[in-house]
Amino acid sequence: MYKMKIKFIYVLLVLVLFNLNSYSFAQCFPYPTVENGMLIKDCQPYRAVGVNYFDAFYRTLRNPADKSYKEGVKKLSQNGIPFIRVMISGFWPKDWELYLKNKEQYFSLLDEFIRTAEEYKIGLVLNLFWNVSTIPDIVGEPISAWSDPNSKTIAFMKEFTREIVSRYKGSPSVWIWEFGNEYNLVVDLPKPYEKVAPQYGTPAKRTEKDRLSWKDITTAFVLFANEVRKIDPYRPISTGNSVLRGSSYHLAFFKTWDKDNQKQLFYMLHMTNPSEYDVVSIHLYPTTIETNYPKYGIYHTIKMLKNYSEKLDKVLFIGEFGVCRGEHATSKEDEKRKFEELITVIRDAEVPLAALWVYDFKGQDKTCSVTFENDRAYQLYYIMKINSNIKK
Repeated sequence: MYKMKIKFIYVLLVLVLFNLNSYSFAQCFPYPTVENGMLIKDCQPYRAVGVNYFDAFYRTLRNPADKSYKEGVKKLSQNGIPFIRVMISGFWPKDWELYLKNKEQYFSLLDEFIRTAEEYKIGLVLNLFWNVSTIPDIVGEPISAWSDPNSKTIAFMKEFTREIVSRYKGSPSVWIWEFGNEYNLVVDLPKPYEKVAPQYGTPAKRTEKDRLSWKDITTAFVLFANEVRKIDPYRPISTGNSVLRGSSYHLAFFKTWDKDNQKQLFYMLHMTNPSEYDVVSIHLYPTTIETNYPKYGIYHTIKMLKNYSEKLDKVLFIGEFGVCRGEHATSKEDEKRKFEELITVIRDAEVPLAALWVYDFKGQDKTCSVTFENDRAYQLYYIMKINSNIKK
């Protein structure tokens, strides 16, 4: 009887090891995929910290002669930064003029950008529709048109998505298809969306029809993911959302700013990350945590959101994190202290993917921009060290 038990245990161990080995090699791609809630790259579980290079392509889009991203991508790659999150379209309606008037030139410029990433073996989180109002403004509809599957807004979104995914699905540098940026922060608010910039192609004013709910953006998220999956069944898809407001559930159902409990937060996380998505996108800054999750703090907030993601069989993606001087920190010393706390928690919590905000962005030189030459360079060295230790 004893020998039979030993034999049974031995067989069981062999089966377990066989299954683990099979699992490790279930998906073998040079870009990340998500399998059973785990991030896999090159046949193995994967984890990395990258950076947002927000305007790497945007600067070229506005000035086709500006290819300064080439030196930036080269430098990041040579210093062990494995991926960048980047906007590949226009922020304002006016920025889409090249695509609308000369699609061939637009794609020629984007082809060159993708080839540069491939040359330096750096991954790309491609964000397609960064600004929530831009596509509705281009086609002359209110922002609520994101909720209408038959709208011009959705038709435009589908066409552009098909073009991008079909063209670049063969690139090993494309890691994630991302819908937009922080759409969840403009939903269920007391007032409709108000941002305008007529000089850049927006309407002069907004109306009640520019109000969005979480159900509206979720409709758009699903329609985007469906278009992607028709063409690319493997790569992760991200909403581009920020972390949930601490009152998301109460704003959605009671129109109040009362704080949500953990059950309510998990419900909203579940509802705003449809099954078509295999990553949970959040953006985290010190003030975000202080405002929305004061009783949890940085460590417990990240652990809680990572655990929630795993319960949904999804991977946590911190698409933005950082400490901006003047906004999140009062001095250089305060900035460094808060950054060290944040990056240490991301490291210790073993967050699968996270991206620093922001690399070489002249628009935020005084507050957030990090380069290898300025006084925030230490942030890049922290990231380099973490990635090096992960490889070991």
